[in-house]
Amino acid sequence: MKKVIRSYILFQLFFGLLLWIPIFYHFQKQLGLTDPEIFGIQSIYYLAFIFLELPTGFLGDRFGYRKCMIWGGTTLLISNLLPTLIPNYIGMLLHFLLIAGSRALISGSASAYLYEYMNKLGHSQQYRSAEGQARSYSLIAKIACWPVVGYLMGIHLQLPYWLTALSAALAIWIAYSMPELTNNHPSEPSQVKKVNILSALGALVHSKLLVALMVQGGGIFVLVRVLQVHLFQPVLTDRQFDLSYFGWVMAAMTAFEAFGSMKSSLIKRFTSDQSAIAAFTIGMCGCFFVVAIIKSQLIIVALFCIFSLMAGLAFPI
Repeated sequence: MKKVIRSYILFQLFFGLLLWIPIFYHFQKQLGLTDPEIFGIQSIYYLAFIFLELPTGFLGDRFGYRKCMIWGGTTLLISNLLPTLIPNYIGMLLHFLLIAGSRALISGSASAYLYEYMNKLGHSQQYRSAEGQARSYSLIAKIACWPVVGYLMGIHLQLPYWLTALSAALAIWIAYSMPELTNNHPSEPSQVKKVNILSALGALVHSKLLVALMVQGGGIFVLVRVLQVHLFQPVLTDRQFDLSYFGWVMAAMTAFEAFGSMKSSLIKRFTSDQSAIAAFTIGMCGCFFVVAIIKSQLIIVALFCIFSLMAGLAFPI
Protein backbone atom coordinates (compact mmCIF):
# COMPACT_ATOMS: atom_id res chain seq x y z
CA MET A 1 0.00 0.00 0.00
CA LYS A 2 2.85 2.39 0.81
CA LYS A 3 4.16 2.00 -2.73
CA VAL A 4 0.79 2.99 -4.20
CA ILE A 5 0.53 6.00 -1.87
CA ARG A 6 4.01 7.12 -2.90
CA SER A 7 3.08 6.69 -6.56
CA TYR A 8 -0.13 8.66 -6.03
CA ILE A 9 1.78 11.50 -4.33
CA LEU A 10 4.28 11.62 -7.22
CA PHE A 11 1.48 11.51 -9.80
CA GLN A 12 -0.30 14.48 -8.21
CA LEU A 13 3.02 16.32 -7.88
CA PHE A 14 4.01 15.97 -11.54
CA PHE A 15 0.47 16.37 -12.90
CA GLY A 16 -0.03 19.62 -11.00
CA LEU A 17 3.41 21.07 -11.74
CA LEU A 18 2.32 23.63 -14.36
CA LEU A 19 5.52 25.64 -14.58
CA TRP A 20 4.05 28.21 -16.97
CA ILE A 21 1.41 29.55 -14.56
CA PRO A 22 3.48 32.54 -13.31
CA ILE A 23 4.26 33.69 -16.87
CA PHE A 24 1.40 32.54 -19.14
CA TYR A 25 -0.03 36.07 -19.46
CA HIS A 26 3.37 37.46 -20.43
CA PHE A 27 3.92 34.53 -22.81
CA GLN A 28 0.63 35.21 -24.63
CA LYS A 29 1.49 38.91 -24.80
CA GLN A 30 4.75 37.92 -26.50
CA LEU A 31 2.72 35.96 -29.05
CA GLY A 32 0.73 39.10 -29.85
CA LEU A 33 -2.55 38.29 -28.05
CA THR A 34 -4.60 41.19 -26.66
CA ASP A 35 -6.09 41.38 -23.16
CA PRO A 36 -9.65 40.65 -24.44
CA GLU A 37 -8.33 37.56 -26.23
CA ILE A 38 -6.33 36.36 -23.19
CA PHE A 39 -9.20 36.79 -20.71
CA GLY A 40 -11.74 35.50 -23.24
CA ILE A 41 -9.77 32.25 -23.45
CA GLN A 42 -9.93 31.99 -19.66
CA SER A 43 -13.71 32.39 -19.71
CA ILE A 44 -14.01 29.61 -22.29
CA TYR A 45 -11.65 27.48 -20.19
CA TYR A 46 -13.86 27.70 -17.09
CA LEU A 47 -17.02 26.93 -19.06
CA ALA A 48 -15.32 23.91 -20.63
CA PHE A 49 -14.13 22.66 -17.24
CA ILE A 50 -17.66 22.91 -15.80
CA PHE A 51 -19.31 21.07 -18.69
CA LEU A 52 -16.62 18.37 -18.86
CA GLU A 53 -16.86 17.43 -15.17
CA LEU A 54 -19.89 15.13 -15.54
CA PRO A 55 -18.98 13.18 -18.70
CA THR A 56 -15.41 12.61 -17.53
CA GLY A 57 -16.76 11.34 -14.21
CA PHE A 58 -18.83 8.78 -16.09
CA LEU A 59 -15.71 7.71 -18.01
CA GLY A 60 -13.90 7.01 -14.76
CA ASP A 61 -16.75 4.82 -13.49
CA ARG A 62 -17.12 3.04 -16.81
CA PHE A 63 -13.52 2.38 -17.91
CA GLY A 64 -11.54 2.61 -14.68
CA TYR A 65 -10.00 5.31 -12.55
CA ARG A 66 -6.42 4.41 -13.45
CA LYS A 67 -7.18 4.61 -17.18
CA CYS A 68 -8.68 8.05 -16.65
CA MET A 69 -5.50 9.11 -14.85
CA ILE A 70 -3.47 7.96 -17.86
CA TRP A 71 -5.83 9.70 -20.29
CA GLY A 72 -5.72 12.87 -18.20
CA GLY A 73 -1.92 12.85 -18.18
CA THR A 74 -1.82 12.25 -21.94
CA THR A 75 -4.23 15.13 -22.56
CA LEU A 76 -2.09 17.36 -20.35
CA LEU A 77 1.05 16.37 -22.28
CA ILE A 78 -0.54 17.27 -25.62
CA SER A 79 -1.96 20.51 -24.24
CA ASN A 80 1.46 21.74 -23.14
CA LEU A 81 3.00 21.05 -26.53
CA LEU A 82 0.37 23.10 -28.40
CA PRO A 83 1.71 26.57 -27.42
CA THR A 84 5.08 25.54 -28.88
CA LEU A 85 3.58 24.02 -32.05
CA ILE A 86 0.80 26.58 -32.67
CA PRO A 87 2.04 29.83 -31.08
CA ASN A 88 -1.07 31.94 -31.73
CA TYR A 89 -4.62 32.52 -30.46
CA ILE A 90 -5.93 29.19 -31.77
CA GLY A 91 -3.04 27.30 -30.20
CA MET A 92 -3.58 28.94 -26.80
CA LEU A 93 -7.34 28.34 -26.97
CA LEU A 94 -6.83 24.64 -27.75
CA HIS A 95 -4.16 24.51 -25.03
CA PHE A 96 -6.58 25.67 -22.33
CA LEU A 97 -9.46 23.54 -23.64
CA LEU A 98 -7.26 20.45 -23.30
CA ILE A 99 -6.10 21.64 -19.86
CA ALA A 100 -9.78 21.75 -18.86
CA GLY A 101 -10.28 18.24 -20.23
CA SER A 102 -7.23 16.84 -18.46
CA ARG A 103 -8.21 18.40 -15.12
CA ALA A 104 -11.77 17.10 -15.49
CA LEU A 105 -10.48 13.58 -16.20
CA ILE A 106 -8.32 13.62 -13.07
CA SER A 107 -10.69 15.61 -10.87
CA GLY A 108 -12.56 12.67 -9.35
CA SER A 109 -10.82 9.63 -10.76
CA ALA A 110 -7.47 10.08 -9.02
CA SER A 111 -8.97 10.50 -5.53
CA ALA A 112 -11.45 7.69 -6.19
CA TYR A 113 -8.61 5.39 -7.23
CA LEU A 114 -6.66 6.02 -4.05
CA TYR A 115 -9.69 5.66 -1.78
CA GLU A 116 -10.93 2.45 -3.41
CA TYR A 117 -7.46 0.90 -3.34
CA MET A 118 -6.96 1.72 0.35
CA ASN A 119 -10.50 0.65 1.22
CA LYS A 120 -10.00 -2.78 -0.36
CA LEU A 121 -7.01 -3.27 1.93
CA GLY A 122 -9.00 -2.10 4.96
CA HIS A 123 -7.12 1.18 5.40
CA SER A 124 -9.71 3.73 4.27
CA GLN A 125 -9.24 5.65 7.55
CA GLN A 126 -5.78 6.66 6.32
CA TYR A 127 -7.11 8.11 3.07
CA ARG A 128 -7.35 11.73 4.30
CA SER A 129 -3.78 11.63 5.53
CA ALA A 130 -2.52 10.30 2.18
CA GLU A 131 -4.53 12.91 0.25
CA GLY A 132 -3.17 15.63 2.52
CA GLN A 133 0.40 14.47 1.92
CA ALA A 134 -0.16 14.58 -1.83
CA ARG A 135 -1.41 18.19 -1.62
CA SER A 136 1.45 19.21 0.66
CA TYR A 137 4.18 17.78 -1.56
CA SER A 138 2.52 19.28 -4.64
CA LEU A 139 2.57 22.73 -3.03
CA ILE A 140 6.20 22.29 -1.92
CA ALA A 141 7.21 21.39 -5.49
CA LYS A 142 5.50 24.52 -6.83
CA ILE A 143 7.13 26.73 -4.21
CA ALA A 144 10.52 25.24 -5.14
CA CYS A 145 10.10 25.46 -8.93
CA TRP A 146 8.14 28.64 -9.62
CA PRO A 147 10.96 31.06 -8.62
CA VAL A 148 13.09 29.87 -11.57
CA VAL A 149 10.36 30.09 -14.22
CA GLY A 150 11.22 33.67 -15.20
CA TYR A 151 14.84 32.67 -15.74
CA LEU A 152 13.76 29.65 -17.81
CA MET A 153 11.67 31.90 -20.04
CA GLY A 154 14.72 34.16 -20.40
CA ILE A 155 16.73 31.18 -21.68
CA HIS A 156 14.01 30.24 -24.18
CA LEU A 157 10.48 31.58 -24.50
CA GLN A 158 8.89 28.11 -24.72
CA LEU A 159 11.07 26.29 -22.17
CA PRO A 160 8.48 26.37 -19.29
CA TYR A 161 5.97 24.63 -21.59
CA TRP A 162 8.46 21.98 -22.67
CA LEU A 163 9.36 21.20 -19.06
CA THR A 164 5.68 21.06 -18.08
CA ALA A 165 5.11 18.57 -20.91
CA LEU A 166 8.00 16.50 -19.52
CA SER A 167 6.36 16.63 -16.07
CA ALA A 168 3.09 15.39 -17.63
CA ALA A 169 4.99 12.51 -19.28
CA LEU A 170 6.34 11.48 -15.87
CA ALA A 171 2.78 11.57 -14.48
CA ILE A 172 1.64 9.25 -17.29
CA TRP A 173 4.47 6.81 -16.58
CA ILE A 174 3.65 6.78 -12.86
CA ALA A 175 -0.07 6.19 -13.48
CA TYR A 176 0.75 3.40 -15.95
CA SER A 177 2.94 1.68 -13.34
CA MET A 178 0.21 1.73 -10.66
CA PRO A 179 -1.88 -1.46 -10.18
CA GLU A 180 -5.33 -1.62 -11.79
CA LEU A 181 -8.36 -1.94 -9.53
CA THR A 182 -10.13 -5.26 -10.00
CA ASN A 183 -13.54 -3.72 -9.29
CA ASN A 184 -14.21 -0.14 -10.27
CA HIS A 185 -17.59 0.13 -8.56
CA PRO A 186 -17.97 1.96 -5.24
CA SER A 187 -17.12 -0.42 -2.40
CA GLU A 188 -20.17 0.54 -0.36
CA PRO A 189 -23.11 0.50 -2.81
CA SER A 190 -25.62 0.58 0.04
CA GLN A 191 -24.55 4.15 0.76
CA VAL A 192 -24.99 5.30 -2.84
CA LYS A 193 -28.46 6.87 -3.06
CA LYS A 194 -30.34 8.48 -5.89
CA VAL A 195 -30.54 12.22 -5.57
CA ASN A 196 -34.03 13.67 -5.48
CA ILE A 197 -33.58 16.93 -7.38
CA LEU A 198 -36.92 18.33 -6.26
CA SER A 199 -36.06 17.71 -2.61
CA ALA A 200 -32.70 19.37 -3.10
CA LEU A 201 -34.34 22.44 -4.64
CA GLY A 202 -36.86 22.46 -1.80
CA ALA A 203 -34.04 22.51 0.73
CA LEU A 204 -32.56 25.53 -1.01
CA VAL A 205 -35.90 27.38 -1.00
CA HIS A 206 -36.38 26.82 2.74
CA SER A 207 -32.79 27.55 3.80
CA LYS A 208 -31.64 31.09 3.16
CA LEU A 209 -28.48 30.37 5.14
CA LEU A 210 -27.53 27.48 2.85
CA VAL A 211 -28.00 29.65 -0.24
CA ALA A 212 -25.94 32.43 1.35
CA LEU A 213 -23.12 30.04 2.21
CA MET A 214 -23.11 28.59 -1.32
CA VAL A 215 -22.96 32.07 -2.86
CA GLN A 216 -20.22 33.10 -0.45
CA GLY A 217 -18.22 29.96 -1.19
CA GLY A 218 -18.48 30.67 -4.92
CA GLY A 219 -17.53 34.29 -4.25
CA ILE A 220 -14.34 33.34 -2.42
CA PHE A 221 -13.38 30.96 -5.23
CA VAL A 222 -13.88 33.74 -7.79
CA LEU A 223 -11.89 36.24 -5.72
CA VAL A 224 -8.97 33.82 -5.45
CA ARG A 225 -8.94 32.87 -9.14
CA VAL A 226 -9.26 36.48 -10.34
CA LEU A 227 -6.43 37.86 -8.18
CA GLN A 228 -4.04 34.90 -8.03
CA VAL A 229 -4.39 33.83 -11.68
CA HIS A 230 -5.93 36.48 -13.93
CA LEU A 231 -4.79 39.79 -12.38
CA PHE A 232 -1.55 38.54 -10.83
CA GLN A 233 0.62 39.05 -13.91
CA PRO A 234 -1.04 42.22 -15.27
CA VAL A 235 -0.69 43.87 -11.84
CA LEU A 236 3.00 42.95 -11.52
CA THR A 237 3.61 44.10 -15.09
CA ASP A 238 1.85 47.42 -14.43
CA ARG A 239 3.96 47.96 -11.28
CA GLN A 240 7.17 47.45 -13.29
CA PHE A 241 8.19 44.10 -11.79
CA ASP A 242 10.89 42.27 -13.72
CA LEU A 243 9.71 38.96 -15.21
CA SER A 244 12.27 37.05 -13.13
CA TYR A 245 10.37 38.04 -9.94
CA PHE A 246 6.99 36.65 -11.07
CA GLY A 247 7.79 33.10 -9.97
CA TRP A 248 9.21 34.26 -6.65
CA VAL A 249 6.07 36.23 -5.84
CA MET A 250 3.80 33.33 -6.78
CA ALA A 251 5.91 30.94 -4.70
CA ALA A 252 5.57 33.27 -1.70
CA MET A 253 1.79 33.46 -2.22
CA THR A 254 1.58 29.66 -2.39
CA ALA A 255 3.60 29.32 0.82
CA PHE A 256 1.27 31.71 2.67
CA GLU A 257 -1.81 29.88 1.35
CA ALA A 258 -0.37 26.51 2.41
CA PHE A 259 0.42 27.88 5.88
CA GLY A 260 -3.14 29.24 6.19
CA SER A 261 -4.60 25.85 5.22
CA MET A 262 -2.50 24.10 7.88
CA LYS A 263 -3.56 26.55 10.63
CA SER A 264 -7.21 26.93 9.63
CA SER A 265 -8.47 24.78 12.51
CA LEU A 266 -7.10 27.31 15.03
CA ILE A 267 -9.68 29.91 13.95
CA LYS A 268 -12.40 28.12 15.94
CA ARG A 269 -10.66 29.17 19.16
CA PHE A 270 -11.51 32.80 18.43
CA THR A 271 -14.76 32.91 16.45
CA SER A 272 -17.43 30.88 14.65
CA ASP A 273 -17.02 29.50 11.15
CA GLN A 274 -19.63 31.88 9.70
CA SER A 275 -18.02 34.95 11.29
CA ALA A 276 -14.57 33.85 10.14
CA ILE A 277 -15.67 33.38 6.53
CA ALA A 278 -17.43 36.76 6.55
CA ALA A 279 -14.29 38.45 7.92
CA PHE A 280 -12.01 36.73 5.40
CA THR A 281 -14.31 37.67 2.51
CA ILE A 282 -14.31 41.33 3.56
CA GLY A 283 -10.54 41.22 4.08
CA MET A 284 -9.94 39.71 0.64
CA CYS A 285 -12.16 42.36 -0.98
CA GLY A 286 -10.15 44.99 0.92
CA CYS A 287 -6.94 43.61 -0.57
CA PHE A 288 -8.50 43.92 -4.04
CA PHE A 289 -9.30 47.58 -3.40
CA VAL A 290 -5.82 48.49 -2.13
CA VAL A 291 -4.06 46.53 -4.92
CA ALA A 292 -5.98 48.64 -7.45
CA ILE A 293 -4.69 51.95 -6.11
CA ILE A 294 -1.29 51.30 -4.53
CA LYS A 295 1.94 51.63 -6.52
CA SER A 296 4.57 50.41 -4.06
CA GLN A 297 6.07 47.08 -5.13
CA LEU A 298 6.75 46.00 -1.54
CA ILE A 299 3.15 46.70 -0.45
CA ILE A 300 1.80 44.90 -3.53
CA VAL A 301 3.74 41.74 -2.62
CA ALA A 302 2.61 42.03 1.01
CA LEU A 303 -1.04 42.37 -0.07
CA PHE A 304 -0.78 39.34 -2.36
CA CYS A 305 0.64 37.29 0.53
CA ILE A 306 -2.00 38.52 3.03
CA PHE A 307 -4.72 37.74 0.48
CA SER A 308 -3.31 34.22 -0.03
CA LEU A 309 -3.09 33.65 3.73
CA MET A 310 -6.77 34.53 4.14
CA ALA A 311 -7.67 32.27 1.21
CA GLY A 312 -5.72 29.41 2.81
CA LEU A 313 -7.55 29.93 6.10
CA ALA A 314 -10.97 30.24 4.42
CA PHE A 315 -11.04 27.24 2.07
CA PRO A 316 -10.93 24.45 4.72
CA ILE A 317 -13.62 26.26 6.75
